[in-house]
Amino acid sequence: MQALYAVSFDIRSAQEQPGHVYESLRGHLADWLGHHGRVPAPSVTELDRDGRAVLAGKIPGHGDRTVSWTVAGDELTRALRMTIHQPLSTGPAQFVTRVTVSQSGEGGGLRIVMGREIPDGNSKCGC
Repeated sequence: MQALYAVSFDIRSAQEQPGHVYESLRGHLADWLGHHGRVPAPSVTELDRDGRAVLAGKIPGHGDRTVSWTVAGDELTRALRMTIHQPLSTGPAQFVTRVTVSQSGEGGGLRIVMGREIPDGNSKCGC
């Protein structure tokens, strides 16, 4: 994947409840995937275990999104890593978004990397 944009956030809960940040971010991620209920998408419960889904494109003519995710860790330290592929209308390349939601103690993190993947092997970055 040729990364075009990357951002990371360290997040602390104002309520200081273990798991609150992770659960909140996971809920926002599920809501975003489903375009706020307008597109059928994986539920928060489905994001508790590894999975895969095909989602209708949010914008007509931009193709369906292929989503896969993995979950690792335990109740104290855990992470959800999701990869979303969407075909680009200009050729065989795909727009790729990788989202990682993590928890460590009372805090957590959010990392988003967006880029493109070219199937002919010209990718220069393994981000």
